Amino acid sequence: MRAIGVSNFTVAHLEHLKTIATVWPPAVNQVELHPMYQQAELQDYCRKEGIRLQAYASLGGQDASKAKWMQLGGRLVEQQAVLAAAVAHGRSTAQVLLRWALQKGVAVVPKANGEARMAENLAVGGFALTAEESEAIGELEKGGEGRLCWKSDPLRMLEFP
Repeated sequence: MRAIGVSNFTVAHLEHLKTIATVWPPAVNQVELHPMYQQAELQDYCRKEGIRLQAYASLGGQDASKAKWMQLGGRLVEQQAVLAAAVAHGRSTAQVLLRWALQKGVAVVPKANGEARMAENLAVGGFALTAEESEAIGELEKGGEGRLCWKSDPLRMLEFP
């Protein structure tokens, strides 16, 4: 085996895997990651270990309820910092959110319905967010409260053969 990939692994899961893996590090860890749920500790760990983070729900996810969005102050694409950057660069809010993640070194897997949206999501080159714009978007962090995709009981330590 030359490479492995994991999904939704926390630092604790990765540390456990490191003690038993015959292949280290995983090539990728796919996790929910966006401005409201940045997982800074996991980002730092993966960067140090050479694990590529791949974000799903980069645009804020579609699974959150209306009540959840109200609790967070509105959808990611409706946040003032995101809207301001979109206007400043002549881009869509989706493109700004994807660019924000890419500039942090995170790969993205945006959901898209239709070819036009896919083309828009691919057109994230040719501009860069300023440090101020990136910082303003980063201030949308809500920690665990910003998690939008799936809820579970606290993850158990995975058992590996």
